[in-house]
Order: sequence, then C-alpha cells, then structure tokens
Amino acid sequence: MKKLISLFLFFVVTLLLSAQNSGIYHPLDTQNPVFFDGKHIFYQGKKIILSEKAFFVDGQLPDGEVAKYPYVFNSFGEAVKHLIDGTETEPMTLYLAPYVYWVDDPDDPTV
Repeated sequence: MKKLISLFLFFVVTLLLSAQNSGIYHPLDTQNPVFFDGKHIFYQGKKIILSEKAFFVDGQLPDGEVAKYPYVFNSFGEAVKHLIDGTETEPMTLYLAPYVYWVDDPDDPTV
C-alpha cells in the first residue's frame, strides 16, 4: 500500500511540476493553434526547439513569463535586437504567434 501511495504522489508531483513549466498557455487561434512549453513550440504536428537561431514571439505573453526564457519575446522589436546572422544551412528564424505587432515606431516621422 505504501508503494502505491508513493507511486501516486510521484505522478502527481511530476504532473504539477510539468504544468508549472510555462504556466497555462492558450493559443489565440484555436483553429490553427501554436503551443508553447517554454523551450519548444508545437505547430501542425512539428516540435520546434527554440535556440539562439530560433526565436518565438508572442505578444500575449506577459513580461514576467518572457523573462524566464532566452529565446522567447513578446515584442517583435525586442526579438530583432537579439538576432544573429544565420547561414544557408542554419538560418535565423522568428516564429510569430498570431497577434498584432508593431515592426516600426508609428510615431517616428521618418518612417
């Protein structure tokens, strides 16, 4: 009986810890969803590993959540500041979740 209880507690703790990974993420487009778990995004059955050449930008993420991950941003402009040169075999890629992004300063008269 003790083993059964211990096993049950192990699974509960594991489930709780995995749920805390990036909070509860809700994609804006439920018909064509993107899922995010902190280190990866999942889209159309593909698992995409985030890295120094693969950023995820989602404007709905709060600043506190974004601060937890080096390759995740809630602003297109902030992501651009961290871009590095890619190559033909390893391009620099920005994955954008559905949202409204400003890619320039709307108040800048030179734009």
